[in-house]
Amino acid sequence: MTSHAADNHRAYLERSLGAHAAYSLHYHLVWSVKARRPLLHDAVALALRDHLVRVGEQADIHILAFHIEPEHVHVLMSLSPGMAVATAVQRLKGSSSRHLRQAFRQLAELHEGALWNTGYFVRSLGEVSVAQAKAYLDRQRERHGL
Repeated sequence: MTSHAADNHRAYLERSLGAHAAYSLHYHLVWSVKARRPLLHDAVALALRDHLVRVGEQADIHILAFHIEPEHVHVLMSLSPGMAVATAVQRLKGSSSRHLRQAFRQLAELHEGALWNTGYFVRSLGEVSVAQAKAYLDRQRERHGL
């Protein structure tokens, strides 16, 4: 299990300013490993952690926190109004699958090249504060007994 909370994105915690808009668009995203196999541990989880941070920075996806369990991933993110949620999911899942399958040969041989299940769960935070959502991710360690 690997967790991350980005302190350098404090500007995105409650409200962000764009050129012509003020917005507060925070999402809790969850996706799982194909067949929910427990593959995300040790070096694989660390590589995924580093890759998610890098992709977030490059793609203007503000990752506020994430938590990696052996069979699924939670991401707390903030998006600008110009980025569709589906686009952010595609960038995070697609590039991380490709990256991990190239870096770890055993993953490339699984499920005909697919690392992730095809679907995902996403929820806007609505009236839930970012602090409450981050606290939920922090509790995942206890919830999963680790």
